Amino acid sequence: MLADILPLRHVQAKDYMQAMDLLISAQTKLQHTQTQWPTYTASFLQKELELFPTWYCAQHQQQALSPYELAIFSKVAKRLIQQALIQPQSWVHRDFHSRNLIWSSASSSLGMVDFQDAVWGPVTYDIVSLLKDCYIDFDEKERLTCIHYYQNMLELHRIIPAMSTSLFHQYIDWMGIQRHLKCLGIFARLYHRDGKNQYIKEMPRVWKALIKAIRPYPELHDLLSLLTNRVPYPCVP
Repeated sequence: MLADILPLRHVQAKDYMQAMDLLISAQTKLQHTQTQWPTYTASFLQKELELFPTWYCAQHQQQALSPYELAIFSKVAKRLIQQALIQPQSWVHRDFHSRNLIWSSASSSLGMVDFQDAVWGPVTYDIVSLLKDCYIDFDEKERLTCIHYYQNMLELHRIIPAMSTSLFHQYIDWMGIQRHLKCLGIFARLYHRDGKNQYIKEMPRVWKALIKAIRPYPELHDLLSLLTNRVPYPCVP
């Protein structure tokens, strides 16, 4: 797995170029196959977001949100979902991160696994999974280099129309917020329901990425206030 290689040294943009090329290749080849895949619908995205208050807040932290706080969360969730659905759509692996990329030393190439849950949805979902990986720390300058490369490749292959860098970054940030909330909920569920405690240690990294992604957007600061003042930080036992 790529995750077995990268933690041994500082992650650099060049480490991910081949992974992004693999993703672009899949998205290009599958551009006209929309009807063959389940759609990442608003209700699908909503169900994923609900994992956070249900499993992270109420179950893991024993801090169930009040009706007022749930209303705040729901309002922000609606904005995140709208943003996910208005951005260009494409084939989505749904779990395109370092642990699902297999390195072949024989051919010096990458392959992907665990794509049985693939859907048709937001074009930035997989790049968020890769560049805001729950399991690997990534220097911000290197991340920005990768995002710039990925946007250029998407436009080159006409997977997305030409757009401003700021808009593309917003798509990535807001998609990242949705995924971070989902992952915190999933990690809590894996621990409490399934007895899998190996994911708990990844929670602080996901939490920090979540807060960092929210800060630049004043329209999401109600969620920021809720998270920083009401929801406990994910301490590792």
